[in-house]
Amino acid sequence: YSSEGSELLDRIAVLRRQYDQQLGFPMPAVKVSKAQSIGDQEYEIHLLGSRFTASDIFPDRVLAIGDRKFDPGMEGIDTVDPSFGIPAIWIDPKNADSAKAVGFKIVDPITVIITHLSEILSGEMAMLLNRTMVIQILDGVRERQPGLVEELVPNILSYSDVQRVFQHLIAEGVSIAHADVIAEH
Repeated sequence: YSSEGSELLDRIAVLRRQYDQQLGFPMPAVKVSKAQSIGDQEYEIHLLGSRFTASDIFPDRVLAIGDRKFDPGMEGIDTVDPSFGIPAIWIDPKNADSAKAVGFKIVDPITVIITHLSEILSGEMAMLLNRTMVIQILDGVRERQPGLVEELVPNILSYSDVQRVFQHLIAEGVSIAHADVIAEH
């Protein structure tokens, strides 16, 4: 990998650790590859094996996020910020300071991808919590508090029920890192 590719992988690893700490379960593995089916200036994000979204990326430019009215003459490639749908322009990095001075927010290409991935995952993490992960979480509870899981599963809830409860909590932005406390209540 190039230095940009290495930085992207490092930032994805940091993102995965953040989600694990915040939500209490590991984010599924992220695969970075070059697909023949997309152009050189594109990337795709797949979830559960299917294309979820795609966008353009210009590694030799920076993204100036903001309305063109800040500087109607700004040279660059008009686009939309893939994470938030805000008008933006891919500009030459040498114009970044002047763009920033008139009100644009400047973002490097790797941050564009990481932010896009993060926003997608924020909205879809509940869907990514699968039965295997739920069983692993409950196995951890079982080790820390013997008997608690046996009281809960299958006497009160099935694993599928626990999965749905956890998914609803995650969808509401509630961490399941303290599954012991959740299981007690």
